[in-house]
Parts: sequence; structure tokens; C-alpha cells
Amino acid sequence: MSRFILHCDLDCFFAAVEERDNPKYIGKPVIIGADPKDGKGRGIVSTCNYQARKFGLHSAMPISQAYKRCPHGIYLRPNFEKYHKASKEVMEIVNSFSDMFQQVSIDEAYLDVSNKCINFKEVRRLAEEKGINVVEIVVDPQNIFTDTKREEFIDLLNSYSMEKQIHGPFIDVNLCSHNDLISKASTEVYIETAKLCKEFNVDTMTIHPGLANFLLESIRDYNRKQLASSINVLLDFTNKLNLTICLENMPKNTHIMLDQDNIEEILNAISRLDLFLTYDTSHFYTNDGDVYLLWERYHKIIRNVHLVENFTTESDTHPPLGSGKVKFKEILDVINSYGYKGALVIELSSNMNLQENIEYINRFL
Repeated sequence: MSRFILHCDLDCFFAAVEERDNPKYIGKPVIIGADPKDGKGRGIVSTCNYQARKFGLHSAMPISQAYKRCPHGIYLRPNFEKYHKASKEVMEIVNSFSDMFQQVSIDEAYLDVSNKCINFKEVRRLAEEKGINVVEIVVDPQNIFTDTKREEFIDLLNSYSMEKQIHGPFIDVNLCSHNDLISKASTEVYIETAKLCKEFNVDTMTIHPGLANFLLESIRDYNRKQLASSINVLLDFTNKLNLTICLENMPKNTHIMLDQDNIEEILNAISRLDLFLTYDTSHFYTNDGDVYLLWERYHKIIRNVHLVENFTTESDTHPPLGSGKVKFKEILDVINSYGYKGALVIELSSNMNLQENIEYINRFL
């Protein structure tokens, strides 16, 4: 029997606890560690949040160096009593999802979820029972199906009564990287995934542009050129396969394919009539985008919609639909006004409440 072991790591845990208890810290650089003493302090950074990391800060960095890079940050001494209490609360929740659980530090644990995992046949049965017409399969990494189960999995996918799409790899994939080796390697990853699409009898693949430079606008200009070059190579290949490529809009911390204006800049730079769009509601929310303008400009090339909830503009989250701040009724009214007939794909962090999320969306259709 195959075993499924998950590694749970609470990201920026100490800083996250401080943000939880002090909402005014959210969106600001938070550094946990020694007293910087105006850049003269001794000691190190214990941890810091992602806002602080934008300035080059990281764990174990000398606190004096951290202060020089980010003097306006919020510097806090560790409160281990509070962190241990928060850890206990989180780990109790995490443990409830596992058959076997081993905590290895204040913010890390391993979970054996083998008996919680349902196999592909059960997934298919669940989808068909729920009346789902389209399923999007995340293939990450692209060589995930190179083992002895490959043919079995392909046969299973091709037995689905529903339409299938592929979401290409996005971890460690960066088409717009200013490093030529990375952008070329990322293009090759998508080309290999495109080959899988044909084995799966899939006609649509969604791709990500990658991560643009967070610091310098001048480098972002080059990121756009790299993205255009990479996508041109990819499209020249996928056209031979009759495969539709949809470029997805991204959350604001990626610095590329953001709101309707930035998307327009990117598409003009790429300048291909055979490139289409995947519209992600959560990503667009983080950029405070105008859904009316987006659909007015691009309703003819939006071929895929990801219905994703979010409750913060700082990061991409996937809570149950209707629990956050994304205005789904307004969005679906706009989509329906253009007679959109493409896929509506619900993205969740868990399938536990799938039926409730389907019923929620059906209210607006």
C-alpha cells in the first residue's frame, strides 16, 4: 500500500502570530529577533514576514544588517510563551486530519494521511455524482506520471464523462525570469506538459507567467520581454497540437499579469492572436482590479474562469466560496452579460464542502 506523508511547516510562524494579535501589523514588515538598537544591536533575526523579506531580510541575519535594510520595520522580541500556545492550538487542528502525527518543532509536523486519501476512481465518482461537467487537473511537476501507473492513470482520465483541462506546473517555473536559463527551462517544462495534454485528450492548458522582479521596474520591463519570448516559443509548438493555451492573471506579489491595465501591457508585448486568458477571481481581487473593464476588453479571449475566494489582498487564499470578500454575484453577472460559455472551475483548499460551494455558485447562474 502506498503511504502519503505530508510535511506541515507554519510559514513565518512567529510573525504570523504577532499579526494575528496585532492586525495593525498586517501588510508591514514584521521582524522577530534581537533588539536592533538603531542598527547597533547584536543578535540575529529569528524570523520575519514576507513584507520584510522584500527588503532582503531572512532568518539568522544579523539584526544590525536587517535594520540597515529595513529601518522602518516593526521589530519585536520573541514571546515564546505565546508562540507555544498558538502552536498547540494549530497542531491540534492539524492532527485531526491525520492517522499518525509527529510534531518535530514548534512550527513543523509530519502527518500520515494514507487512509484519508481517496484514489482517482473515487475522485471520478465524486465528480460525476456532483454533476460536475469540467475537471481541471494540476500537473506539477510535469514528470509526475512517469512511473508504472502512467498508462493506468491515462486510461482512467480518458474514461471520464466530463471535459478535462490541464493546469500546467507553476512551482519552480518562471517563464518571465530575467535569467535566460530559467526562462528557457520553464518553457521546456510547459512543452513537455503540452505533450501530456494530447495523451490525456485535453484541448486546454492554463499556464502561469512566473514571478517578475519585486524591486526594480527596469527589470520588470525585461521580465515582460522574456515572457513574450517564452510564450512565442511555446505557442509555436502547441499550435501543432491544436492545444489552446490560457495565460492566467496573477496575485499582486508576482508583479506581472495583475489588473486589467497591466494585463493589457503584457498582452500587447506578447502580441499573439492565438493566446487566450484564464481569469482567476482571487488573484484579480488582490490587485483591486476592475472586473467590468477586464471583461469589456477581453471577453472574446477569456476561455477559462477560476472561481476562487479570498479574504485578504496580501496573499492568495482558497477558503470556501462566500466566506471572504470576493464579490461573486457581481462577477458572475458580468460574465453572464457577455454570454460566456467556457468553464467555471471552483478552486478550494479542501473538497470537504464541495457540494456547498457548488450550491453557492449555482445561486448566481
